[in-house]
Amino acid sequence: MGFKKVQFLFCSGVLATAEGSCRLQTAARRLTTMPLCAACQFGKQTRRPTPGKISHAVQDRDGILKKDNRFPGQRVSVDHFVCATKGRLLESFGKTNPKDMYDGGCIFVDHASGYTHITMQAHLNTHGTLQSKESFELLCRNVGVVPQEYLTYNGSAFKSRDYTASLVEFRQIYCFAGTGTHHQNGVAERAIRSIMNIARTMMLHAAIHWNETADPTIWPTAVLHAVWLFNHVPSISTAISPQDIFTRTRFPQCKFHDLHVWGCPTYVLHKKISDSMKLPCWQPRSDRCMFVGLSPTHATNVPLVLNLQTGAITPQFHVVFDDWFATVTASVDDLPDFQSPEWAHMFGDSTFLYPEDVDDNDLSDSTPPDLELAVQSRFQQDAIHDAIDTAHPPTPLPLPPRFPSSAPVSAPSSASPPSLNVDLVWPSPPSSTLPFTPSLRRQRENSTLTDGSSPQREQSSQQREPPASQSLSIPTPQPSASPSPPVSNVTHHQRSGCTTKQPSRLIDTMNPKRKSKANICQFNDMYAPTDNNDFSLVHEPFGTPCSPQLLQAFLFASNIPNPDAYKASASDPDTLTFDQAMSSPDKHEWIKAANLEIAELVAKGTWTEVFQSEAHSKILPGTWVFRRKRRPDGTIKKYKARSCVRGDLQEGDFETFAPVVAWSTICTVFVFAITMRWEMLTVDFTNAFVQAALQEPIWIHVPRGFRVVGQTEPT
Repeated sequence: MGFKKVQFLFCSGVLATAEGSCRLQTAARRLTTMPLCAACQFGKQTRRPTPGKISHAVQDRDGILKKDNRFPGQRVSVDHFVCATKGRLLESFGKTNPKDMYDGGCIFVDHASGYTHITMQAHLNTHGTLQSKESFELLCRNVGVVPQEYLTYNGSAFKSRDYTASLVEFRQIYCFAGTGTHHQNGVAERAIRSIMNIARTMMLHAAIHWNETADPTIWPTAVLHAVWLFNHVPSISTAISPQDIFTRTRFPQCKFHDLHVWGCPTYVLHKKISDSMKLPCWQPRSDRCMFVGLSPTHATNVPLVLNLQTGAITPQFHVVFDDWFATVTASVDDLPDFQSPEWAHMFGDSTFLYPEDVDDNDLSDSTPPDLELAVQSRFQQDAIHDAIDTAHPPTPLPLPPRFPSSAPVSAPSSASPPSLNVDLVWPSPPSSTLPFTPSLRRQRENSTLTDGSSPQREQSSQQREPPASQSLSIPTPQPSASPSPPVSNVTHHQRSGCTTKQPSRLIDTMNPKRKSKANICQFNDMYAPTDNNDFSLVHEPFGTPCSPQLLQAFLFASNIPNPDAYKASASDPDTLTFDQAMSSPDKHEWIKAANLEIAELVAKGTWTEVFQSEAHSKILPGTWVFRRKRRPDGTIKKYKARSCVRGDLQEGDFETFAPVVAWSTICTVFVFAITMRWEMLTVDFTNAFVQAALQEPIWIHVPRGFRVVGQTEPT
């Protein structure tokens, strides 16, 4: 790519990994005289302008070939490019029959975004061109783009009966550039020139620095890598790449660090070592290969490398790149002959770089009429969608396995027409275990869509019937009357200086300003167990489990936030520091808990009291953590105090990992136990962490609030 684009990436800061490289890039982007590159001079040299001839660009005609093409797929330019040097196949070992090697390829350029797609072809006939068209349309379909109009040159492959039938089948508009008027298809012609210049320059650069691997038959890999750079490098004027516009997503620019110099030496780890096997002591641990681009089916950190011994091109992960060609040698005498036919006529000097047109006097030289922008483009896109779905119907996903339902559900009558009606079973929670507000439940039931045939519904004269086209119905059975939960007389304690509020351990990350008290009640009510211990939330007909789509529809209809959007709150009013505990109304309870903690630590022989002068390393301070343990009904069960050592201040290089079970693992065990009807037992180890023996002594201060009786020297 040009040095101006490199300076633009320097300005954005995406290529800097350290402070030193950032300062170096800052100085490089201020350069006004660009450094010369031998490969660029060989590969991109152009003719100087004629003296005395002045040409002015007409600003009004800038981008005239892309006028009114505002949506990806609205118009696509197609063209063939020809290479006089046969190109090797990517899946072969470089020993393919010359008749089956690549002669060129087909290029597709989207007018609205500039996105370019290239497919290599061994023969530029109708069969190969149709395969290239199907490959491009499959790529478009994966990103939600529908090609509506193709602009091609006047070639026999694009005028054949099979190619025309394919366009008519998908209701796509096709038009041709006039005979001898390459400028009408200038979008594709300009893209061919840019990509071939990049590919030729990369190959010459690799041949100059590593001449023993110079092989003109590997030009397909250079072309594909040039297309990747052309699509992903952002524009200087808009800072957006063609890939971003075409796919409507932003490519992470941090992945530019996975790019390397095409053709540079690449050292691949030996297969036995990557498979956790051993090698002889004096055998090399890596093989020298050649970097030829990125793998199209893997992540950007998985490159394609050419094995110089076998000729295979494979994706590898355990690699080391030599971007500066420092591990290989090259001399002027060993440089390849760039004037040979293989190099001289590979791209630039080929007569058949742009295939000749087929004379046809019946074709008009004028460009096709423009579309009516949004409305007509939308109609054309829908028509093409329908044609594609008819020709290639989508394959439905397999249904989930069916499980027996806990409640009998009657099958619908076969005579009834197919509809989207789904009966959702709302589990009724036991009234003795969940302290819910009855008014909240009635308010949610009144706002829920119900079927008109439901016996629990009392329809008033002012209530409107749901529209006939609405097929999703959520009948809610009337819950049994349950007494209100008793109000506890226990005083809820708070931190000093804070206003009184009910503790909330869940917050809504989707809308932080939303009050989540009611949402928590709905969340608990939704996942409450039924009387028969059935923990399934929603059942489809015939007892199949709830699908994710049906669950999302149910949550949306009930105005319930997604439970996955909850997380633990950062502040817990039941967890106090030493100062907060000593200034709270429960000061005597916290002192009692601290005395109990110290007594248990002393009983287990956790420390030995010595003078500070005997310490041989840094003396670590301690900290207190006070917490209220509550019962399920919210009443205080226990005042707990823990004395901890500030291990984050410890000096040295040692292992500080302590294996602790994850809460998600505990929840998974609970789910298995409930599902399999297992019995569960819990065991609590008091002061579990202090029961392990220390390898080396650690000196700590006396816990805050305590002192050693009868000692005058600090201990």
